[in-house]
Amino acid sequence: MKKAGLILLFTLVTIFSFAQQKTYIGLDFSGSNDLYKITDSGTELTNPPLKNNQFAITVRQDINKYLSIETGLMRKHLVRGLIFTPLVGSGGEWYGGRSNIIPLKLITRINIRKEKIYLVPTIGINYYMCGHQGGSSYGGYQKEEGGDSVHSQFTTTSGLHANYFLLQLGLSSEFLIWKKFIFSIFVNRYIGFERILTTNINYTVNKNPQIYTASEYTKGDFWNLGIGIKYPLQWKIYHDNSKRILQKTD
Repeated sequence: MKKAGLILLFTLVTIFSFAQQKTYIGLDFSGSNDLYKITDSGTELTNPPLKNNQFAITVRQDINKYLSIETGLMRKHLVRGLIFTPLVGSGGEWYGGRSNIIPLKLITRINIRKEKIYLVPTIGINYYMCGHQGGSSYGGYQKEEGGDSVHSQFTTTSGLHANYFLLQLGLSSEFLIWKKFIFSIFVNRYIGFERILTTNINYTVNKNPQIYTASEYTKGDFWNLGIGIKYPLQWKIYHDNSKRILQKTD
């Protein structure tokens, strides 16, 4: 957490070095889907929709009329889950530990209509503090439904590091409302570079004695879709304008 605080402090200092331009503070609310990859010798596994909700506090600093940088703090869960396709409703989704994400984004604005509606492409790098997700865990799963059955064993392990980096690619529409507020609708895709969670599974289906092997892993990838609101902070710089009076003496 100390390291994360230093990164956020450095980012904020960088942002406020452009204090002659507008500074915005805002809130984002979004829904997401965590993304996993599955390798399966039996082709019987798939992912359910791994839905989650996030909120974020943002700080944006304009560099010029069409270019800005932004940071903040986003809170989310890492969600994981599995479904065995022979059984309807089998498996499910589980929440991992809560994560903190600190972004540093470069934002450009394309004027669409009278400087009140903008198309906004975004690219950024995010410091993703997901922790070790509880280390290694072991478990089993058995279910029978009608004439079908699944028996499985699995092992889940965390990645080598507690913190990771994610590439962010985004696109949003921004609307100037009430002459000051910025309302936005956005979609983002987050891309990781190394595995942060892996689950290895051995399972059998029905009375077939063959043991299938599978693996499910994520690099922290997810997409989110949401809305945000931003308000400009008013910075006032005061100067000493006191007048000096020169008196004439005889």
